[in-house]
Amino acid sequence: MNKAENNIEIDNISGFVFINSYGNCMRRDNLYRALKRLITEFNKEQLKIKSNFQLTYFTCHVLRHTFATRLVEN
Repeated sequence: MNKAENNIEIDNISGFVFINSYGNCMRRDNLYRALKRLITEFNKEQLKIKSNFQLTYFTCHVLRHTFATRLVEN
């Protein structure tokens, strides 16, 4: 569990979701690598339980678009 304080502010923006253990914003390449690793591990677990459900690789940018779409829908 990340116990770093999320008190960083960039261009008057604060409250970042993805921070590293030093309390700084995560670099994009590190975030994408972590997301890819999570998807890979999830898919391995799905294979172990013989599930047909697998995640395809996606980026944080896709999540941003998905969030915006759901926001407009609501």
